[in-house]
Amino acid sequence: SLLFLFIGLWYMRKILLTHYHESIVAFLLLIVGLGTNLTWYVTTEPAMSHVYSFALILVFYYKLQFWLKKPEILNTLLLGILFGLIVLIRPTNIIVGALFLASEKPLLRIKYIASHYQHLLLMIAAYMLIWAPQLAFWKFSTGHWFMYTYGDEGFFFNNPQVLSSLFSYRKGWLIYTPLMALTFIGLPFLWKKNREIFWQVSALLVLLTYINASWWCWWFGGSFGLRAYIDGYGLFALAIGAFLQAIFNVKSKIASFLFPAVFIFFIGVNLLQTWQYRIGMIHYDSNTKTTFWMHYLKTRFQPDYYEKLVKPDIKSSKKGHYFSKNEVTETVRKQILHKESIK
Repeated sequence: SLLFLFIGLWYMRKILLTHYHESIVAFLLLIVGLGTNLTWYVTTEPAMSHVYSFALILVFYYKLQFWLKKPEILNTLLLGILFGLIVLIRPTNIIVGALFLASEKPLLRIKYIASHYQHLLLMIAAYMLIWAPQLAFWKFSTGHWFMYTYGDEGFFFNNPQVLSSLFSYRKGWLIYTPLMALTFIGLPFLWKKNREIFWQVSALLVLLTYINASWWCWWFGGSFGLRAYIDGYGLFALAIGAFLQAIFNVKSKIASFLFPAVFIFFIGVNLLQTWQYRIGMIHYDSNTKTTFWMHYLKTRFQPDYYEKLVKPDIKSSKKGHYFSKNEVTETVRKQILHKESIK
């Protein structure tokens, strides 16, 4: 996981340096490396897929920029292999393929890709080469070329829980990783700076949010923050960088002092909350507004913390029904059980 983290940060730096000054890039590396829940999935749960997806998506994006200027056979094969690995590791990341079409001038991009259809076919062949062992394993094990391993779990694309995915105290992405809110703030600045990159970052952000919010378990089980967004952090840094550049261009001593202080504060908050999650002061799936603020910036357990947690209603969520009446605090649940026992 450390190896892939450094690969990801290395390519992230290479990408960012083509657009931003070294000092801004340094801030972005700190924000992503230490100011997000990526830290947890590198140090404590490295068997989860996110740091590997994070790194491979950055390498893929870096190589894609060269391919879009001049397709070459070696780079074409490499892109097919990288895309195959990205989708194999986490199938929903097939949305990364949208980066081929995300452009200020999408029709010209489509014509460009169509004119290099031989390279596209070669890329698909490399992609299938990566998938071949997995398909063969499924065929050998089950008799089928493809196997859906999630049983009765699925997506509700007609009922995406976008607000919950972003802002819920249970597991909202921007609640537990507030520095990533700068991605949204930075998009208007990125629009002014480079519209081609704006469409690339926006495409990944919109698709990733929609996919994550549509999964029946939009909070993604037991995790620190909403882990499913980690895969896109490297590209989201392009939008954050546009915001930082606008701030640093302001000739103000207050701004030059205030904003670095804010970033350092939230990096500290992330590292503290990483420790809190490790010892259980942040619950893996049952936090509420009350319990979140109960332990915010604290190092000791507060009374009645566990009694105020609210477990998600798994049965209803699998049907796409959220905010069920069955979701109650532990104290209320005990009261209900007591009343039922009396009856």
